[in-house]
Amino acid sequence: MICKICGKEYTNELYYINVCSDKCYDKNYWLERINKPDEFVIIDGICYHIDKNVFTVFKGFGGRRFTIKFIDGIHKGETVVTDNLWYNGKVPEEFRIKLKDNAIFYSEEEKNNCVTCRYYNTYFDCSQCYGFDEWERGELNEEI
Repeated sequence: MICKICGKEYTNELYYINVCSDKCYDKNYWLERINKPDEFVIIDGICYHIDKNVFTVFKGFGGRRFTIKFIDGIHKGETVVTDNLWYNGKVPEEFRIKLKDNAIFYSEEEKNNCVTCRYYNTYFDCSQCYGFDEWERGELNEEI
């Protein structure tokens, strides 16, 4: 058989997906996620999958409830609540260009938070996000 990732010929079938080694298996795993970006949630460089099967005994994270807000992709702006979120692993650096963060963990208490730094959206908490510093704030107050 010929490995679909590296093209190397091999005889021992390790997996059922035509790859020759663990390294090629891992690469294939992440390439599959690149080809189906809307099926996966990436938060802080960690890939997750939301299983839509609600009638199951086995649930991701033991059935813990998560609220996820999409910040990129076709689901941008949507909020999803799930009790069946599955960990898929940390996205390797070589794939981070294609598999960028597309969501954040979200709660109602955080609805006013800055999307960039995730702190409550006040001057003091997200001044770094807006290139604003304490001295500039003081200058603005003096002009008024």
